Amino acid sequence: RKEKISLFLFEYDTPRMVLVHNKKVGLTFRLIQLVVLTYIIG
Repeated sequence: RKEKISLFLFEYDTPRMVLVHNKKVGLTFRLIQLVVLTYIIG
């Protein structure tokens, strides 16, 4: 039981960085970011 608690406290996931050289994917991603940002601010 103690091990589970310590694992929960000290274990974490790191997001993997992915670099995509695709203008359509990049543009879509930025567009989605802009829409979300506009929704949050507005």
